[in-house]
Amino acid sequence: MNQPASIPEHQFQREDTIDIKKFVFKILSNWYWFVFTISVAVFAAWLVNRYTDPVYTLKSTIIIQDKENTLQGGIEGILEEQGIFRRSRKKVVENEIAILKSFSIAQRAIEELPEFHISYFSQGRIRTVESYKSSPFTVVIDTTHKNLTEKPIDVKLLNNKECQISFTENEKTKKVKLYFNDWYEDENYRFKVLSNFEDESKLNDNISYFFIIRDTLRLIEQYRNKLNITTTDKKSTILELSSSGLVARKEMDFLNKLMEVYVQKGLEEKNQIAINTIHFIDEQLGEISDSLALTENRLSNFRQSNKLLDISQEGSILYQKIEKIQNEKSMLILKNRYYNYLLDYISKERDFSDVMAPSVVDINDQMLTGLITELTNLFKERNNYNYTTNKTNPGVELVNFKIKNTIAALEENIRNILKSNEISISEIDKRMALADAEMAKLPTTEKELIGIKRTYKLNDDIYTYL
Repeated sequence: MNQPASIPEHQFQREDTIDIKKFVFKILSNWYWFVFTISVAVFAAWLVNRYTDPVYTLKSTIIIQDKENTLQGGIEGILEEQGIFRRSRKKVVENEIAILKSFSIAQRAIEELPEFHISYFSQGRIRTVESYKSSPFTVVIDTTHKNLTEKPIDVKLLNNKECQISFTENEKTKKVKLYFNDWYEDENYRFKVLSNFEDESKLNDNISYFFIIRDTLRLIEQYRNKLNITTTDKKSTILELSSSGLVARKEMDFLNKLMEVYVQKGLEEKNQIAINTIHFIDEQLGEISDSLALTENRLSNFRQSNKLLDISQEGSILYQKIEKIQNEKSMLILKNRYYNYLLDYISKERDFSDVMAPSVVDINDQMLTGLITELTNLFKERNNYNYTTNKTNPGVELVNFKIKNTIAALEENIRNILKSNEISISEIDKRMALADAEMAKLPTTEKELIGIKRTYKLNDDIYTYL
């Protein structure tokens, strides 16, 4: 058999080897293209850095506390494994994010930052930058007067006593010389310019200045839209807030003020519940205190005029019986006042998120407490939707539907309790009538003393409890 001719190994090596020298010389022969490309890239990077305004992103964190969750230790761990506690925590975090991004919180934050309402700018040969808290002048506007917004007004600083303002009006440029601290007024503006410098020699003639009166609603929406809120961890209730802008200090001030307003809102809600509770108690005390003082004087005068300091043993036993019956009635009366307080809330369509808790007047009805707790949470949920979504949003409509049904259930429950209490009071009155019949057998003076003490005790018990 013929064997195939063998090919020398060195022939393969020659064909597969790259000629490095030839490749290097080819690159070097076109060196000017590489130099040109690199130069263009460096120049482009220099232009971008010189003429592009840097954007700063500021971040802050806030801890969200679940006020309603009181689970601890092992129970919390079990529920965590089942996903129950995790879902509850997720709902709390979502609600608080909605509050932080709500229009009302952003509005209050912006309103409490007066430096945001007027923007000052310095315009040089290269670029224009915002002079936040560093402008050589300050503008004070008359908020009771009409002031056009989002219109640039140029300011030329002439010396340390006067300046020149100029702006476009009816497609014509209007220039006005103005002394510092003097009001400028026309049909569209009323403001004055204050000087923030003393040495006019330090002013740069190559820099021109202008300011813009901001539209508050647009400003609020602008900051709401660029506010970003995320959780640091799926199991965490720590929120990270971030905002980006051309002025780092301005973004920092906004985030700090937003968190301050958020915390203040939580404190105000707690305080409002306390205020409502105090108001309810004060109303009850106002009705009782006058009557208490009157019966106290009457009791003292009766004892002095009849020289009777105490009652007999038989009268004392009867009085203790009457006192016990009277205590039952006084507590029912107090609770009925609370139920009527709730009915007043319903009739006036008041916000149940700050309603007084039933435990304040020693009411432990689980159904009533459950309905009030549910209503409180529903009103808070609806408040969270305020200004964040359209009123026709399905979520808002669902919450309103739940509120309507829960209020109806609560009102029915209260009226049933009031009917039951009226029956109880009627039974108490019958027992009191029997005690009065026994008291009629006592001497007249002692009988009158017990009657006065009974009235005094009724008012005193309610007053002391409150």
